[in-house]
Amino acid sequence: MRRFFFRLTFLQSFLILGTPTMMLILLLTAAPSSSYEMLVNSAAAGFIYVLLAFFLYPLLIAVKHLRFRKLVLFTRVYIRFHIALAVWGALMLFPHAAGMPSFYPVLTLKAMSGSAAAAAFMAVLLTGYFRKQKSSGKRRRYHRYAAFVFVLACLIHVSV
Repeated sequence: MRRFFFRLTFLQSFLILGTPTMMLILLLTAAPSSSYEMLVNSAAAGFIYVLLAFFLYPLLIAVKHLRFRKLVLFTRVYIRFHIALAVWGALMLFPHAAGMPSFYPVLTLKAMSGSAAAAAFMAVLLTGYFRKQKSSGKRRRYHRYAAFVFVLACLIHVSV
């Protein structure tokens, strides 16, 4: 069973995560609410997926310093879901980014912080793609820095 998880491709991990994601989407759309609430709920669910993808960084730091066998095995499996979590998060954040300009004027602080968070997320996705193409230390660093900037921008956007 362990070998199955160690050999997962992106498409397989994407489909494995698709089942709970579709249940979450059905749950969000089944509850009677306004379109504004649906966009906010979609963003919350997408941000949880992105935070789960971001959680790989502390795991890698822990593996580097602690070297527990079970933690190493868990991280090896978790790495296989990193990209799929980010893609599902992006798919759930997209309706929020596309639909919210109809509820807020573009020049409010909330909208500008959201635009900054969206730009930072695009940077994370782009550096992640480049990192996947060729894994160098510089590309790994850029992806890590972009991820931290994105999380900071999201926290500012949520708190404003």
